[in-house]
Amino acid sequence: MSSFKNADAGVIVDQLIKTIQKERDYLSEIDGKIGDGDHGINMNKGFTMCEKKLEGTTYNLSEGLTTLGETLLEDIGGSMGPLYGMLFDEMAQACEDEEEITADVFAEMITASVEGIQDISPAQVGDKSLLDTLIPAKEAFVEAKEAGKDFAECLDAMNVAAEKGWQSTKDLVAKIGRASRLGERSRGVLDKANELYTKLKDAGFRVKLDDSENSAGWKFAEYEMKGVPVRVEIGPKDIEAGQCVVATRHNGEKTTVSLDALVESVQQKLVEVHDGLYANALANRERRTYACTTMDEITEALEKNGDGFIKAMWCGDEACEDKVKEVTGVGSRCIPLEQEHLSDKCVCCGKPAKAMVYWGKAY
Repeated sequence: MSSFKNADAGVIVDQLIKTIQKERDYLSEIDGKIGDGDHGINMNKGFTMCEKKLEGTTYNLSEGLTTLGETLLEDIGGSMGPLYGMLFDEMAQACEDEEEITADVFAEMITASVEGIQDISPAQVGDKSLLDTLIPAKEAFVEAKEAGKDFAECLDAMNVAAEKGWQSTKDLVAKIGRASRLGERSRGVLDKANELYTKLKDAGFRVKLDDSENSAGWKFAEYEMKGVPVRVEIGPKDIEAGQCVVATRHNGEKTTVSLDALVESVQQKLVEVHDGLYANALANRERRTYACTTMDEITEALEKNGDGFIKAMWCGDEACEDKVKEVTGVGSRCIPLEQEHLSDKCVCCGKPAKAMVYWGKAY
């Protein structure tokens, strides 16, 4: 491909609008990691307003970009409107008199858009901003064009550089905008944490990512109190080592785990938590269950050991059931399917017993 007609390229603006509308929730989700989480909402609002303005009209690429840029500049607040509005408006001006959009024309368009943003923003490459993607993309396109590549090859080079540019922001500390308030927390830790969050969520786990400004110790204590069974911890040194720490609440253990094995490890830890809690509960129940053959033994066991369950024989008479509760404070809770023969006689009246019963207090 050497060029395309300006008059036929209004569809590019249509596709831009549809893409933003489709990715609205995703844009807000990633913005929420180090921002206020409204980027997708505002972008969708601006692009949809532009769509309505263009509806029913015929427009070329430059006209569509002009409408888009003006809509974002005039109708959308915050930092997003001016930045993206300037980007599209400068691109539109660079091609408004061109019938054919060639590689040379597109190079002027993308160069103008970058310079327009730089005129209104102090951001530089390395500040964790839009320019970390735009400047490498522009430079790659221009270099490919000057090397004699055709238009399509220049666009491919631009796409590769743009992706490398945004990937590079994972390890940067934000220096401008809302994200700059996070300091070192805006470095790659949040990006990697979000990656692990998505991986665990996709694997079917119920996951919460805590990206608040609270200290690590505060977070650990908070989720201990909330009863969260498994906690995943990750920091800069963990990322360098390709690992994270998995902590289990029921026993306080912390295990260093490879990031590649995180899903399997969390699954295993949840099984361990389940089995560990069950084993602890069972041991506690058995430790606090007392076999008695007389009413006096019931009273003595409860006074000596505290509340718990009593195992004792019963004749089946409701009057005896009521008497046991009146004297000892424990009532019949259940007749287990698996019976034990503790005595031949009822714990209350001394008559022949019919079943072993669990007795306890009702709350």
